[in-house]
Amino acid sequence: MLTSLTPVQKVVLAVATAVLVLAVGLTVVSRATRTASAQATVSYEPAEPGPAELQVDVVGEVVHPGLYRLPVGARVEDAVRAAGGFTSRARVSSVNRAAFLDDGEQVCVEAKAPVETRSSVASGNKTPKQPSAEPPSRTEPSRTQLPVVPVVRPAPQPAPPVASAPIRATGAQRISLNSAGLAELEEIPGVGPELAQRILYYRHEHGKFRSFEELGKVPGIGAKTIAKIRTAATLN
Repeated sequence: MLTSLTPVQKVVLAVATAVLVLAVGLTVVSRATRTASAQATVSYEPAEPGPAELQVDVVGEVVHPGLYRLPVGARVEDAVRAAGGFTSRARVSSVNRAAFLDDGEQVCVEAKAPVETRSSVASGNKTPKQPSAEPPSRTEPSRTQLPVVPVVRPAPQPAPPVASAPIRATGAQRISLNSAGLAELEEIPGVGPELAQRILYYRHEHGKFRSFEELGKVPGIGAKTIAKIRTAATLN
């Protein structure tokens, strides 16, 4: 059949075949390019997962100070509950119970300021009024002579003793390192608020102190501080 075509027809047929083959090739290449582009667009890297829980340090005037693990989104109130709640000496307003917690945060509950007992001298040291030493006025006797009755003056009553202010015993009672709270530990010479919190934390982690020398394991306490603590503290 091809032998019956003229030379011109043969050229036209060859060109048409070449165009058809080229069109098919371009179509295949275009589809492959679109597929690769779509795959590149859809692919993504998953985000790194966040922490599933928080770890916070609860210290100060709580029943059980220490480290606690709480779920993400927990508040300060949850940390205090995990530590057993506030003690009777806790100043609740020292922390914001509605605040959210961060991983590694420390919640410190402060103690109430010690209430000083007012001296009874300030309110009751006024000297009671002494009875008047003047005799009662005598009635002018009438013109008729009446018997004169001698006037008996009452003896002055002794003034009641003035209540003296209670004397606070100094050094009579030592503070126990193994049972005292934060406010009591701060009263020991050489121990401030920060060292008192460290002593509570060490006692919670390692148990009771077996000797005064063991205080040297608490950060910030040296030999001089231990010597001061010995004068006012006990291990009982």
